[in-house]
Amino acid sequence: MKVVLGLSQSQLENILGKPEGVQTFPALAGDPASTYFDYPSKGIQIFFEAPSYKAKRIFFYNSCPTNSNFPVSFPYGTSKGINWSSSMTDVVWTYKNPLFDSATKGRLSTTRRFDYGTIDFMFESDKLCRISVGTQAQ
Repeated sequence: MKVVLGLSQSQLENILGKPEGVQTFPALAGDPASTYFDYPSKGIQIFFEAPSYKAKRIFFYNSCPTNSNFPVSFPYGTSKGINWSSSMTDVVWTYKNPLFDSATKGRLSTTRRFDYGTIDFMFESDKLCRISVGTQAQ
């Protein structure tokens, strides 16, 4: 079995093992309660949201400064050929016009996100650092 959206927490534990870290957030200001399962040694994080607690978003990490909690790169890319060596131009050429395109200049790097709703790409200083897939825009 592989990691896919919609799996329960126990199904994911059967595939990936016990999470190396768990973050739980209570319901606040209209947002439902949520939980993140962290697997930094695999470069993956799973987001679950109440009430179903099924996987709603999966984050795949490439080792980058702001992702220091995820030092290992997830070893695969997208079905359309985007991988950790892809550029921002490659992403936009492949996925076309994002729903959201945002840039944030930080102290150490500039972060750029291309959000296509069900898939999202985050770059730090022109390096692809995170790919996330989900059932909705985040």
